[in-house]
Amino acid sequence: MSSRITIAALAVALVCLGAVAVFAQTPERVPHLGSEGQTAYRNYLTLKPHRAFVISEGGGYGTGFNSATLESAIQNAMGPCQRRDPNGTCKPYALDGHVVWSMPEELVRAAAIIRVKASAAASGGRCAGPVGRDLPAGSPADLALAPQPLVQLNEALDAGKHDIRALLIVRDCRVAFERYKDGLSREYNHALYSVTKSVSATLAGILLHQGRLRSLDAPIATLVSKPSVMSQDSWAKAERITFKNVMQMSSGLDYKSDPSRHPIYAVNVDRLAMALSPGFVADPGTRYNYSDGDASITGAVVASVADRNLYSFAREALFNPLQMANHDWPYPDAAGRSPGGWALRLRPMDMAKFGQLYIQKGEWNGQRLFAADFVEQAWMPGSVSFYALHWWIGNSREANGTPYFYANGFKGQRIFVFPTLRVVVVLSSSLPLPEVRAVDTLIVTAVIEATGPKRPVTVDALDALKQIQGRGFAGETRVAQTDQDRPRR
Repeated sequence: MSSRITIAALAVALVCLGAVAVFAQTPERVPHLGSEGQTAYRNYLTLKPHRAFVISEGGGYGTGFNSATLESAIQNAMGPCQRRDPNGTCKPYALDGHVVWSMPEELVRAAAIIRVKASAAASGGRCAGPVGRDLPAGSPADLALAPQPLVQLNEALDAGKHDIRALLIVRDCRVAFERYKDGLSREYNHALYSVTKSVSATLAGILLHQGRLRSLDAPIATLVSKPSVMSQDSWAKAERITFKNVMQMSSGLDYKSDPSRHPIYAVNVDRLAMALSPGFVADPGTRYNYSDGDASITGAVVASVADRNLYSFAREALFNPLQMANHDWPYPDAAGRSPGGWALRLRPMDMAKFGQLYIQKGEWNGQRLFAADFVEQAWMPGSVSFYALHWWIGNSREANGTPYFYANGFKGQRIFVFPTLRVVVVLSSSLPLPEVRAVDTLIVTAVIEATGPKRPVTVDALDALKQIQGRGFAGETRVAQTDQDRPRR
């Protein structure tokens, strides 16, 4: 049959059957759903006998489809079958990673036939099976991510010579894109700066689920002991401030933010006492004021309620269940408390798993770490519309109406979570503030466009994205560096 068959002909034939087809990357290979997609589809396919899917590079065959009807439809579009199995059945799908059906090159390289979406929608973006040290990989085509916006994102990052250390894009618990700076890999950890705050908030959610913390509305004075260096008069402020107040940065205390010179970052002070030392400038819960003093109180409360060091509790209750690796939480204060608002170091892959945990509403590998409704609490605005429980709330008007939330760290550390899109994006970088804002916009725009309707998936774009992923970022460092900015293996 002539190689000038249009892709529309095959697409129409398969759509009439209700079939799920897969776009081939080259004339020799096609993408695959893998074992996760295969499992997710099984019951679905049983109920829809005329549906089919194609698998390669991952083993297994599509099951539950009417092969004779499918063969007839493909013959109408592409001509006679060119290979059959020993039973005489035509095999219009991949076998051991190779296309068994002979497709004209023009057709294969033209554009996507149909993007596979059904399994992801059925799973709600959750991991299809147990996750180990790293999230599984998945191709953008399999995950219904148009590659061209991701290509444009990376081209813009490269053109701007931004100092990007890691960029990961995850959909439906599979890594669709992963790229690191030259000389780095997924095994390096990075300073999260204030992304640490979102982790501390999550530990509070875990304590709620465990029953050790009864309410976020409890006064600070009922949750942690008075530091010995504090007077009783100063400690009285802790009786007015609730745990939720400090997690929403609304303690009402007169904290002056200065990341370079504020003494709260020193290791020879009691940070809880220092955080409570300023006077009130507003009633608790009424005024937002970004404060590493409030975050220090958060960390002290979590450690007190957990009855152990903050880092020890994080390892036990969060890092170990998620099988995180190569993490650290340095710079404890004079009282031995790890800082609740900064200093945590994680691999970008583990940052992605942390974001995925919120997509899955607190469940991981069959274990519930925090209650499903804690996600709503964590992302509910406090005294301002853009800040929740140590999570930032994205401006949905800048994202085509799509809600998103993010953990936000100095110099461009980010964990973006787009719950309705089932997407997590991780950024590790070292950028001055104007560049941080520009890169944030580039990332949000790319995610919205890549997940939007009617986005073409072309082999050329997939090939270009693969080539980009194969080379490292080579941006320029244009912001002052300290020892903690050095990636560590």
